[in-house]
Amino acid sequence: MSIHEVERLINQLDNPIRKAKVKAVEQLKSLTIFPDIISDSTLFINKCFVPIIKHLENTTESIREDCLSIIDKSIKNLGPENLQNILVHLVPAIFSRLKNQSIEPSEQIRHLLIIQLSSIIQMITPETTPNTFDSYISGLFDPLDS
Repeated sequence: MSIHEVERLINQLDNPIRKAKVKAVEQLKSLTIFPDIISDSTLFINKCFVPIIKHLENTTESIREDCLSIIDKSIKNLGPENLQNILVHLVPAIFSRLKNQSIEPSEQIRHLLIIQLSSIIQMITPETTPNTFDSYISGLFDPLDS
């Protein structure tokens, strides 16, 4: 499978036909995109990780749940050396989904988002703490106060 085929599958998540979305997300779940298909972490993050994060807003609950599964697998494959990129792209998306119940109506998805956030926090060690973490994290707490 090539990067273009992976991008095509990600684009299928926007398909208005539910069956096409489900088929695409199932195929994506079965792949190990990084490092098997794309070995460059920056390319993977830009071409796959970020577009999949955007699908946390998908109107189909099962797609959001499966995207979280793909994100979790991707984080494990990316490892702590890519923590700063993970934080920059994923944490704001998680916080925006958790902001209030009307944004993420599914209790199951909210639970999975909390678990995902917890696993990211567990990746933070003195060796992995991003150099801009303090200035970055302070801006993230404001959305939770709203």
